[in-house]
Amino acid sequence: MSGRRHEFREELSLKPLTGKVAWVTGGASGIGHATADKLRLLGAQVAILDVARPADFPESTEVHICDVATRSSVEAAADLLERRFGPPAILVNSAGISGAAPLCEFSDDLWNRILAVNLTGTFNMIRRVMGGMLKMGWGRIVLISSDSAFRVSAGQAAYASTKAAVITLGQVAALEGGPAGVTCNIVSPGIIDTPMSRRRWSTREELRAAVTSSTLSNPQGAVLEADDVANAAAFLCLPESGHITGQTLHVNGGMVMR
Repeated sequence: MSGRRHEFREELSLKPLTGKVAWVTGGASGIGHATADKLRLLGAQVAILDVARPADFPESTEVHICDVATRSSVEAAADLLERRFGPPAILVNSAGISGAAPLCEFSDDLWNRILAVNLTGTFNMIRRVMGGMLKMGWGRIVLISSDSAFRVSAGQAAYASTKAAVITLGQVAALEGGPAGVTCNIVSPGIIDTPMSRRRWSTREELRAAVTSSTLSNPQGAVLEADDVANAAAFLCLPESGHITGQTLHVNGGMVMR
């Protein structure tokens, strides 16, 4: 048995995504940043697509300014990356924005911008990568949703609606990609300590109160970190996850149980 355990440890030490090209949207900060780092450590050639530029990534990580809500911006970045590295085998779509207002006061501009980034941006990215993955006969698509799609909060009409729609969009991609070995799964985080969350809960104490004594509390009383979600996203990109598709994986300390 000791020999088998040794062989297993050696297998785990390999970089299973070596030779795979991975695109991560929203990779300049938060969940996207952490996921891009995980995929790089697993051996993937990683490219970040974001409207901002991360300050602390190694030179081996490509960074391209891209607004996922705009098809021409997506096409320009994608064409450049494909010329340099070939088509992506992995897409992690983490780009997203939020904004809050009562329903009767929600402005058209805020509604349209949240839908454009969170939903249309997800659609733009899936549409752009799916054809290449189908031709390769292999692909991993991971979409970052939110448990706001399951436990809604006042003022979050656009954000919650888009995150629910992302789940359905991902299931369609899983259905269409299934025969060719292209998987699509959704990671649905609870309350995590990211720049987006800090715009709603500005201090660690406020985050702690949210997860312990609000309508968004979880049984663990846990404030999650970006790495917690990145670990789940990276797992769904591995070759070993090939028969997991169309699923929503909740990473939330038990806030939502399905």
